[in-house]
Amino acid sequence: MANPVAGKVSKLEIADWDTDTSEWNEYVNVGGRVDWNFNIDKTEIDAGHMDQEDGWSDFLQGRKNATLGGTLRYIEDDDGQEIIIDDAFDDDGHGIKVKFSLAGGSTPQEWESEGFVTNINPSPPDEDATNMSFNIRLNEISEV
Repeated sequence: MANPVAGKVSKLEIADWDTDTSEWNEYVNVGGRVDWNFNIDKTEIDAGHMDQEDGWSDFLQGRKNATLGGTLRYIEDDDGQEIIIDDAFDDDGHGIKVKFSLAGGSTPQEWESEGFVTNINPSPPDEDATNMSFNIRLNEISEV
């Protein structure tokens, strides 16, 4: 039986678009992670009709969509956090690219996706560390 995996071994890396070379820059780590989440939703299409005598509706699989979000301790000179903040303000249409895994080790299962930041919410308190929550809309996800 496998043991539970500590969240602190997870990985979240991010890359932005280089307009000079028209290529993705190298991935950089997103530092200061407190927590993050990965969510996939699949829509349902109700295919039921009035001629069904068994009283049950039929459903078809719809399209999938995914988001990745979380909370960071704001670190002013963290390259990964800077990419998230910059993409929230950018309208260049290129977005970002993320690579992530839920576990560490020598051969963790990793995924990557292009996407764009849909929101950031920095929260600087009076007597505590500044946190920043974020959400990224992911497009098609592929295993690395």
